[in-house]
This record gives sequence, C-alpha cells and structure tokens, in this order.
Amino acid sequence: EELINFLRMKRNMRLANHITVLAGSVLDSEHLARVSAERAEAFFVLPNTNCLDEFQEDAENIIRMMAVRRYVPSAQVILLLLKAESKGILADAGINIDSGDRGLTVIAADQFKLQLLGKSIDVIGFCPFVCNLCKSISDKEVQEDSKDCPTWLKEYSQGVGHELYEIELSPLYGDTRQATFSEVVFDILEQNGGNVYLIGLVEHSTRDNSQTIFVNPGPHYRVKPTTSGFKTFGIFIAADRDSVQQCEVNM
Repeated sequence: EELINFLRMKRNMRLANHITVLAGSVLDSEHLARVSAERAEAFFVLPNTNCLDEFQEDAENIIRMMAVRRYVPSAQVILLLLKAESKGILADAGINIDSGDRGLTVIAADQFKLQLLGKSIDVIGFCPFVCNLCKSISDKEVQEDSKDCPTWLKEYSQGVGHELYEIELSPLYGDTRQATFSEVVFDILEQNGGNVYLIGLVEHSTRDNSQTIFVNPGPHYRVKPTTSGFKTFGIFIAADRDSVQQCEVNM
C-alpha cells in the first residue's frame, strides 16, 4: 500500500510504467512461481523503516531472504538490514557473509550511516556527495530551484541531477592506446566538456563470468585489452547515460 501511494505522487508518476505491484509472500512457493521468481535477475529485500521493532523486522527479512534463496539457489539477493547487530542472526543460520558469496549482499543501514559520517571527517562534503548520487532530480526541477540563487547553490543543484552509470568502455582505450586510468579520465573530461567523470572500472571476466570493481584504481593502472579475456566497463558520474561520450578514434 505504501508503494502504491508512493507511485501515485506526482513527482513519481514517471516510475509507474516501470513497476508492477503484486501482493503476496516470498514464504509461499506458489506466490514465487506466480511472479516467475526463477527468471529474476536480482531480489531486493527491503525493511519497513517505520517499524516499531527494528530487530524483529531484520529477523523477518532474513527469513524472507532465506526463502528466496531456497526457491532460487542461484539468485542474486541484496538484503538491507536496519541494525548491524542483526548480522549475528545470519551467522547463527550458518550464513557467512564474509566468505565471498557473490549471490548475497548484506548492507546494514546504521553501519552505513556511521561510515558516511566517519568518512566525512576525512573528506569534507563526502556525505552529501554520496547521498546525491543515490537521489536525482530532473533538469526542470534544477532550473526552477536555481532561479535567483547564489552560485554555490546552482552548482549544488546541478550536481544533484547527476547519477552513477556503468557503461562499457571504448575498446580503443585498451586495445589501441594501452591507456592508463588517468589518461582515460582526462580524455572523458575533454570529450564531455568537463561534465562527465570517470571514477572507476569494472572488469568482467569472459572466462568465468566474474567481475572485479575498482574505484580509482590509480593513475598508472592500465586498461586491459579485450584480448586479455576481460571486458572493461567504466563507472561514470553523469547527468544521463546518453551524455557520456568516449574516444572513437584518437585521444
């Protein structure tokens, strides 16, 4: 019901055509079959942030996660917990989240908030930077909010309109130029007039279908050529996917 009300809000109407709401329980295999759970690429198990008992909410969601993995053993599940202490329930259930299980990602909301706060002590502005990447507003909203505003607020509003995108990197960087990460970063900035930023790389192995994520791998890190058995994707900060322009011929 809360999700339906959320989609009915005027500012969220654009999402309505991409979301189908079905009532049921993941604890019931018939309900999982009804939504073709075996065909899903990933499951997000999200808590009710307005619940009265956070530990009870986490325990119930852990049970839901286990039900999904029992029905679809190969499923990719992202579990959001309200309390980091609830990870102990996973350990009691025999689930080791530190064993490198690629099918399960566990995030604790309170732990994440504290880590953001701690990092903001070292890097001023880190917390709003990360939060703005998780929330985006339209160009129209930026223009309306930026009227008669000081320069710093206009720049902040422009930044709120940017998001993270994972886009395949042009093979010319690795195959033709043998470019380093810093060279690709500067080329992306030049190609896009300073409005698109490359902050990391994702290397997909064509041999075992695994992937490795590098956030700022270092200025001298070289982009792997396609002959190495890896397909490289870039992690970009941009206003939209179509605005990312890459090297086509020369750098």
